[in-house]
Amino acid sequence: MTLYHVTNVKYLDSIFKVGLVPDIGFLSYEANEPWAAIYLFKELDANFEKDVDRWLIWAHARKNMALLKVTLPDNFGGLTERFDWEVVCTKTIPPEYIEQIPYSFEPERRGTHL
Repeated sequence: MTLYHVTNVKYLDSIFKVGLVPDIGFLSYEANEPWAAIYLFKELDANFEKDVDRWLIWAHARKNMALLKVTLPDNFGGLTERFDWEVVCTKTIPPEYIEQIPYSFEPERRGTHL
């Protein structure tokens, strides 16, 4: 299963050492989701663009963001599909399943792979 995760570049060193760890992010309470989780997109499509744009506005972030491709084995577990476009993960995703892929979050280039 291939999924995608957006994060700030300041977390990349940690992610590539210990993986993606479920956490309660600063937007979790605002979204009424106060539980430790990793939120992943199923595809890089129009829903991804819309939701990432909304998230970036909430987070006041456009720069220093990274797109991660997460490739999980079918038996990974701890995954719950929400909506048509989102998967929630409640267990740590090891770094060997994660790679950074080029992507621009700037409005004038959004949706383009670098």
